Amino acid sequence: KGLTGSFALKLEAQDPFEESTDEHLANWTVQASGESVSLSNAGTAAALPVISLTASGAVISPAFSDGPRSIVYNGIVQDGQALTFDAASQRVTLDGVDVTPHTRGLFPLLLSGESTLTYADDEASSHAGVVEIRYRDRWW
Repeated sequence: KGLTGSFALKLEAQDPFEESTDEHLANWTVQASGESVSLSNAGTAAALPVISLTASGAVISPAFSDGPRSIVYNGIVQDGQALTFDAASQRVTLDGVDVTPHTRGLFPLLLSGESTLTYADDEASSHAGVVEIRYRDRWW
């Protein structure tokens, strides 16, 4: 009689994504809460944006949303300060200082195709600033 056996081989990649070497850069001047910008991701996987807001006046509780996911900084960004939401590192910094514990919500993603990012803040805010969005297309 012959020998019979079986086994399972499980393979995993450390990073299941391929990422573009070219980085997209979008600049957006925000002048009101509720404004949005449309961005395009040519990849098949969600892109992880780095969103930097440089405030014009005092911006209170700024937030960015892709629809289902939204992240809010529970604080004030003073005139000239830069607040950065980095989805890849899952960190939020204010002028380079980690303020992630002062945020709530989920980091927005840029899905394959067209995505819309929406800005919001507190009604007492200046509602003004310059936003820089950087991201790379990603594929499964």
